[in-house]
Amino acid sequence: MSQLLPPGIISSGSSSASWAAGGVAATQTSAGAQNVEKGYLGPYPIICTTINLTFGQDLAWQERKAASFAFTPLYCGYHVGWTAGTGKRHLSFNGFVPTDLYAVPNGGINIATAVAISGAAASPNMGYHSNPSIAFLLTMFNVRLGWWLFNPRRSKFAGKAVGPAGELPEWPSPRFAPFELGKELLGMANDESKYAYLSDGGHFDNMGLYELVRRRCYRIVICDAEQDEGHMFAGIASAIRKCRIDFGVEITLDLEALRPNKKTGRCKAHHVRGTIRYPETPATELGEILYIKSSLTGTIKREKQDELPCEPIDILNYRFEHSTFPHDTTANQWFTESQFESYRRLGQHMVAEVDLSGDWKKFLG
Repeated sequence: MSQLLPPGIISSGSSSASWAAGGVAATQTSAGAQNVEKGYLGPYPIICTTINLTFGQDLAWQERKAASFAFTPLYCGYHVGWTAGTGKRHLSFNGFVPTDLYAVPNGGINIATAVAISGAAASPNMGYHSNPSIAFLLTMFNVRLGWWLFNPRRSKFAGKAVGPAGELPEWPSPRFAPFELGKELLGMANDESKYAYLSDGGHFDNMGLYELVRRRCYRIVICDAEQDEGHMFAGIASAIRKCRIDFGVEITLDLEALRPNKKTGRCKAHHVRGTIRYPETPATELGEILYIKSSLTGTIKREKQDELPCEPIDILNYRFEHSTFPHDTTANQWFTESQFESYRRLGQHMVAEVDLSGDWKKFLG
């Protein structure tokens, strides 16, 4: 069923991509694992998606209606402790399966498919955005970008160490599609069924912060380009709240410099720095977070320091003609050339400002 959905088309355009890194040409995820074992220090991709939990036992999670589901070179899966072993069928407490043993034989799910799932925004079940009436309409009109994949907690490989298994993974998607289609229609996705419903990672955490905190990263860079014309900072605030509730991690950010002036619409900066306090570490050993937000500042004047340059004139012109820039609605998927270039150049300008301000060197220590 999943192969007929648009993400299958999206992933086909980049299906040659693999998890292996460091210049090693390989198509199997096990190659990526070997690189890590050999001391590979390059990028380690964590592709975040959402497992939808619109129907379940724990009433305290009725607001979230979802949990984080991650694809990495070594493991794929999620963790939700509240339903461990409570269903009629056995559920593994460990919801992570070695990537090369998950969903697809001979190397597991590839990075192209994982990326396609992570962008499945328009789905009947959309995490905390889920609504029964919307789910019914989107299913009836076949606006269904989500994927049904085998539930890792039901897998025979759950919790298994990375390495050859000698067995094939379970069948990746439902054999009888109408049953899962009915679940989409009625908004009844959960974490106990044989197949889990995955959608856009932004349906749980739109910043990608949650999975980095889970892994105890001490230096984190967040680039926030979500639709936020009112500067409510809902994405970063929600991620910080979940990290505190689930991991006991306290993240401190002063966002005042990123709020626009009511008269000019300009912000004082494109970025701010904050701290991360993990509960198992002393108060003196704080992590750092660099938060970059889509914004316009004009020329930034600094005391006893050189000014930081204004945005290029073509970006300001685009802003004059389009009042929502740089916070266009996510529903706008048809960017013109000028719109695409304005966003690209603004991003380049913001990153350059981080470097020119000296905060990048301070962040790296």
